[in-house]
Amino acid sequence: MYLLSLETTSQTASVAVLEDNSVLLEHTWISRDPGRELVSIVSLAFTRTGIAPENIDRVVVSTGPGSWTGIRLSMGFALGIARSDAQRIYGVSSLEGLAFQLGEARKMGAVVPGTGQVLCCCRFADRASLIRKPEPLFRGKISEARAHMRTCGIIARSGMMETTPRLAGRNAYEIPLFPRASANGGLAYARILLNIKPENMPDYEK
Repeated sequence: MYLLSLETTSQTASVAVLEDNSVLLEHTWISRDPGRELVSIVSLAFTRTGIAPENIDRVVVSTGPGSWTGIRLSMGFALGIARSDAQRIYGVSSLEGLAFQLGEARKMGAVVPGTGQVLCCCRFADRASLIRKPEPLFRGKISEARAHMRTCGIIARSGMMETTPRLAGRNAYEIPLFPRASANGGLAYARILLNIKPENMPDYEK
């Protein structure tokens, strides 16, 4: 199965091409308007991998939380690549994709900035529960987010949150990461194998 994965929920954007769960290519760039470069970077990805757009089985899109402009553009672009076949589009939460980067860690979570002083959080017992989507996204201010995440042993926090106070407990770890198209694609592939429905409803934050 060939997957094209698009991550444009923040200023650190990425595109990846995967065959099953193996990453064939990933390109990351920083831009205030990642949608402007999206077409040319995807075209380059197809050229370098030798895979034609019509051979893409699923287009994986990060549905947020994140940039309204970035999500809207990538969703529209994905629909074009999928030839208007919505069944070929597989949405993944940018938060869950961030947590997926933590590998086989237990009691893990992820946090990204929301609107104003609100933080968006998720927590999982392990990777298996993350793949099966056991908990809904949590939104709250710093004190509320800290209380929600208190049981996590490791938290992936958005690299854009340099000034946000620590959320993890005294004996827990926090790792600054950015959402990655390759991680989103890997998570999508794992869910596709289990026939788990995609999250194709956009979650705009700013």
